[in-house]
Amino acid sequence: MLPGPTAIAEAELPVVERKTTRRFGPDGTFWKPAEPTQQAAERPWAWLDDDITDNDRRFVENHNDGVALLRYVNPSKRLLDNDFAVLPTWSDANTTPPATDTASVRNNSRGNK
Repeated sequence: MLPGPTAIAEAELPVVERKTTRRFGPDGTFWKPAEPTQQAAERPWAWLDDDITDNDRRFVENHNDGVALLRYVNPSKRLLDNDFAVLPTWSDANTTPPATDTASVRNNSRGNK
């Protein structure tokens, strides 16, 4: 059985609080990637969204000290089973401390296009 919205809603997950009211972020990004990248520090983190740009991916790759999953979600289809299925698999593969020599961004842009 795949985890669904209820399973995720019941899990104790860290939440990124938006601290800025700026509409645009650094390096041509939208406002979204800077704060989670900074708050995650070296911890693995996942971002599922309908608005992930190439600039956002480059920003995370260049500023993230750990691993990050950036996954596009089609807004007309919302989160689908395959979106939920990728999260525990990705999480299990990335629960060890990140390497200190290079940053690694796992970009999964396939999502539910």
